Amino acid sequence: MLRPGAQLLRGLLLRSCPLQGSPGRPRSVCGREGEEKPPLSAETQWKDRAETVIIGGGCVGVSLAYHLAKAGMKDVVLLEKSELTAGSTWHAPADFIGKQALKQIKAKGLKRRLVCLTLATDDVDPEGNESIWYNGKVVGNTTSGSYSYSIQKSLAFAYVPVQLSEVGQQVEVELLGKNYPAVIIQEPLVLTEPTRNRLQKKGGKDKT
Repeated sequence: MLRPGAQLLRGLLLRSCPLQGSPGRPRSVCGREGEEKPPLSAETQWKDRAETVIIGGGCVGVSLAYHLAKAGMKDVVLLEKSELTAGSTWHAPADFIGKQALKQIKAKGLKRRLVCLTLATDDVDPEGNESIWYNGKVVGNTTSGSYSYSIQKSLAFAYVPVQLSEVGQQVEVELLGKNYPAVIIQEPLVLTEPTRNRLQKKGGKDKT
């Protein structure tokens, strides 16, 4: 049974690419308008559900599907009524809002980076917008934070100067008027299940 909303998506797909043959047993699918593709094999069936559905096969949609698959997600469906990269985002790499600002930042060079920190605290945890201290000076700020029950430590994301962004760098985070020691760590802390399974098959070290 289709999830709410999926019926509409499937209907749009079927209207864009009408099928020939009995329902649930598609034998041919169109790509370009009016173009008929070779019959599908008897084993091929339309998916009626997926963990992740991407609407539109432009450059952005295709890139998103690629990176999700590369990250280990296997149940990804991309819907496109025409050919891949023919959607409304085919022009995305050419121009977009903020492109000139990004070019200027790239030309001048990055001044700060987003890093992940573990904090040695007592009964307080970061929430965001806390000051980052180094050698008695404020050098950055946290963007978010919380206590991680997976690794049993306080975590925070923070922007710090590039020269202080290396893994292992020690800084301090101000929480309720008191500075607590923190260290920059390597991400990700917890691997997705597909990635863990892949590493275990290869004999790699599992990261919990």
